Amino acid sequence: MNDVTTEVRATFAEVADAVAVPPFDEVAFRARVRAGRRSRRSTLAVAAAASVALAAASAYAVVGLAGDHEDGGPPVAGDAHDRLAGLPGPVYFRDPSNLKAVTPDGTLHDLDVATDTIIGATSEFVLAQDDHGRIVQVDVASSGEGDGRFTFTRGASPVPGRVGWAVLSGDGRYLAWKQSTVVRVLDLKAATEVASYPVAEDGRVSGVAERTVLVGGPDGLVLHTPEGEVEVPWTDEQGLVASGDLQGDLVSVPDRDDTTKVYDVSGGTAELVEELPGTGRLAPYGRGVVTRVGREVRLWRDGRTTTLGGVRGAVQEVGWWDEDNALVISADLATDGSTIYLCPVTAERCSEVLESPSGDVSLP
Repeated sequence: MNDVTTEVRATFAEVADAVAVPPFDEVAFRARVRAGRRSRRSTLAVAAAASVALAAASAYAVVGLAGDHEDGGPPVAGDAHDRLAGLPGPVYFRDPSNLKAVTPDGTLHDLDVATDTIIGATSEFVLAQDDHGRIVQVDVASSGEGDGRFTFTRGASPVPGRVGWAVLSGDGRYLAWKQSTVVRVLDLKAATEVASYPVAEDGRVSGVAERTVLVGGPDGLVLHTPEGEVEVPWTDEQGLVASGDLQGDLVSVPDRDDTTKVYDVSGGTAELVEELPGTGRLAPYGRGVVTRVGREVRLWRDGRTTTLGGVRGAVQEVGWWDEDNALVISADLATDGSTIYLCPVTAERCSEVLESPSGDVSLP
């Protein structure tokens, strides 16, 4: 090494030491990740943002009702109203940046929360993160008359201040969230913090079950438990942040080879129990997996795979309302809009719930 090289390296080292590294803004990073995902979905299946903006002026349609519904408008009797009466409860969605719900009486509700993430919901409340990274709770109450009507009121947030990634357990009892380099778990029923784990600054909270938390990052997935850490296999082909679902002792991972792998972690290691085609989500209590395979929606349950019918357009997203009902969003290339479907697993067919003029719709 000559004197010039030594001097240059010394200068670089001095400059590096003198430059302050800005703190990691997780809320802004999460917003950029969401925006990137929305952009990729739009590129794949819907028109450009300008077309979506024009379409947004159109009215929503609770499918099959006589005429269009304005937000919070009264229900209109009709065949679809009868079908919606079979909804198990409110269906929540983000569209395009606001929290909304459609209820079994056929009413569309704007819940007045600007959000990029719906954390999860129970029969009593729905949690979302607003555009400032704060967790917002909206309380839900049925009329109790069997008419499918629900009311929504702003409740007290279970966690004060800004947070990073947050997730609700499948049974709705445990909330995990990340602040800086710590993940905390709150038992919502007991209103008590029950666990906390140190994690990497760029870690993403992906799932929670009691005192166990699934955290993803650029290097893979790690299950944090009171007994120690469990590494969950993950194939990285695009430099993306790993993510997955945690339900009880099962973890599902939508891998980068367009498969969803299900692991049993009850023994302290991740044991592969199922490998399914497509990108999938694990049902609450681990009772099934719903996957997106091209233009098809498939259900894995009780050891067999079924293709769910009734979905039109390009399948954009799959998820769950509860362990017995899957949710699907499809995009219509002709209208630049989206349709939300409810898919009872016993029916093996999906029914339309709502047509949106927006191509930017997402589920919890």
